[in-house]
Amino acid sequence: QQAKIQSRIDEVKAASSTIEKETKHNAEEIVERLKSTERFKLSLLLRDKVDLAKDVEVIQGLVEEVADRGKATSMIDFLGKEKHLKDRCEMLIGKPYKVDIEVQADDFEHETKAHKDVVKKYGALQEL
Repeated sequence: QQAKIQSRIDEVKAASSTIEKETKHNAEEIVERLKSTERFKLSLLLRDKVDLAKDVEVIQGLVEEVADRGKATSMIDFLGKEKHLKDRCEMLIGKPYKVDIEVQADDFEHETKAHKDVVKKYGALQEL
């Protein structure tokens, strides 16, 4: 009888260990998918941030150039650069700038919650 009890103890431990490994593996996969989505979202946001910084740099360069032109020693010097300034202004005005941030922080797939909901619904069905 002791041998049977010990055998059953070993079976229980083995079954529990198998389920534990499976659960850890599933959790690791869920976390990896979450991290992958996070990396993708962050890469989009960082690209937008870099693009915006470049746009601001170009605009700031134009502002500095206009300020420098105001220091021209003659009207002829200033007017000589007028077409260049006008072209740059028109280019900046015509450029489509992103206004909205398209990446959302609240649309991650919540796999654990979805799994719990399915289990809860299944349990309710079992009771019927």
